[in-house]
Amino acid sequence: MKKTGILYIQKDGIMGGSAMSLQMLIRAVKKEYDLHVLFCEKGPFYDQLKRSGVPLLFIPFRAWRKVKYFIRNISAVFQLRKIIKEKGISVVHSNSYEVNPLMVLACQKRTRTICHVRDFITRSKARKFFLHRADRVIAVSRAVRDQFRDLHQDISVIYNGVSVRSAAQAQDSLSGRFPRIKRAFKAGLIGQCEERKRQEDFVRAGLEVLQKDAAIHFFLIGGHHTEYGDRIKQLIRHHQAHFHFIDPVKDILPVIKGLNAVVISSREEAFGRTAIEAMACGRPVIASSVGGLAEIISHKRTGLLYPCNDHKALAGLILELKRDRKLYCKLVHNGLLHVKKNFTEEQYIRKIRELYSRVLAKDGVS
Repeated sequence: MKKTGILYIQKDGIMGGSAMSLQMLIRAVKKEYDLHVLFCEKGPFYDQLKRSGVPLLFIPFRAWRKVKYFIRNISAVFQLRKIIKEKGISVVHSNSYEVNPLMVLACQKRTRTICHVRDFITRSKARKFFLHRADRVIAVSRAVRDQFRDLHQDISVIYNGVSVRSAAQAQDSLSGRFPRIKRAFKAGLIGQCEERKRQEDFVRAGLEVLQKDAAIHFFLIGGHHTEYGDRIKQLIRHHQAHFHFIDPVKDILPVIKGLNAVVISSREEAFGRTAIEAMACGRPVIASSVGGLAEIISHKRTGLLYPCNDHKALAGLILELKRDRKLYCKLVHNGLLHVKKNFTEEQYIRKIRELYSRVLAKDGVS
């Protein structure tokens, strides 16, 4: 029997959270469906997916609604329409709202469309990107869904998943690199140095902490060669022995295993993949109470929450976590159970499979 054709549309080739979720999904369902992946930009993810055995396609599609890209984007729509017909595609699944217009304009009546929304998007922006014209919408959190829930009648909240097995097998990669502070309490923040991530709050909290306890070290993991990163370096110029920068890594789990606690100080997070990765690795999370983070974390049960931009509150929680061993162990235990119950790779795949089954059953496709 011929397999049902599914085409994924990936906005770019960046190896970020959306790419990781798509790669996880492809690995799980490629034996069940006839899969194709269309990239609108190439990059490391494109190169990595080449080894999966899934056919890759490439059609540039950039900056929807910008006049200078109009002709190229319209051409992309017709190219995709031809591919859908030739490959016998039944479902097109866009991996971000930015490429949703390409999908809905190219797909005709018999082809079902699913748009995965992984970032905050206002109702007006959702309409500009034709979200209301997709057959189904997946939101990565209730916080994301609530931004446009009155615009679409069929929105599924499906949380991202993490491989608990991979987290359990990961080995500490920091102790060998920083042997002099092997026994010190290490708090880390993961992510590109940018205003949205609020590394400044993490650093200012660290400076507050050091006035009371000098046996704590702070790690900033991710791209820091930015203008904002330079501002952060200026803040710690007199305390460089306690602050450590690490460039982006392919596998973040061994880095997390080398930390004692993971901090997420973002002013907005649609979901918070780092939080569930940390919990799966048995590391407690301290996070700003925003967006999807407030859904993932229950304060003093599965993690710690503090008001966004309040670095003094963050400093207090770091000190409390270091000093209160009972609280620390409780958060480690409950955090891991929370991930196993709600945020595993298997649960993520099962919910996507169920959505595909509903979509295909409705149209009589098997």
